Amino acid sequence: MAFGVAGAAEIETDFNGTWRGEFQKIDPLIHNSALPDLTEIPEFIDFAIEISGDTTRVYIVEDGAWREVKPGSFGSVTHRTNAIVAATDSFFSADGQSGWVETWNFTLTMKDDDSLYAYWVRAVNNPHLKDGSSPDARFMMSRFGALQRSDPVLGKNSIQVTAETPDLICWQANSVCGSTEKRSDDTSKTNQKIDRRD
Repeated sequence: MAFGVAGAAEIETDFNGTWRGEFQKIDPLIHNSALPDLTEIPEFIDFAIEISGDTTRVYIVEDGAWREVKPGSFGSVTHRTNAIVAATDSFFSADGQSGWVETWNFTLTMKDDDSLYAYWVRAVNNPHLKDGSSPDARFMMSRFGALQRSDPVLGKNSIQVTAETPDLICWQANSVCGSTEKRSDDTSKTNQKIDRRD
């Protein structure tokens, strides 16, 4: 990759591969101020992003193993030194009386050939709840980290990837990325498991 005095036509970057790193909590957390449990999430969280052509996967560490987040939902768009990795999904009860819509967005920019800077934003909306009626109604959070090019999560010398279940995908389903109705219950207890600095 060429930086500095190089012309725009000379800039070549390759986001394909696996990128791993720790993301630090950004204070203050951007969320409904009536949501105290989300302020207890760990200072650091490990993420891995794999990009291979049209396939993009995101992993998070849970109980010492990598777990894929929102399988099949992530896509990526790259342009020269920058990229966006994002997913939006939802879950609603059969009667339509409860449910959520959630977006994860990673904004990436190349630091050099083997490292990236990354900014993560998560937004959750429970549309059946009137805004302000509950801490679960709407909230957002963000983190910043540096990612290093690394071996594939499923490759040689990789950390084990655990299987998903419908009600526990990462951390705790009702707080991060599972298929339950609420998205903010009791995050502090389970999230402490993945903060290696505690």
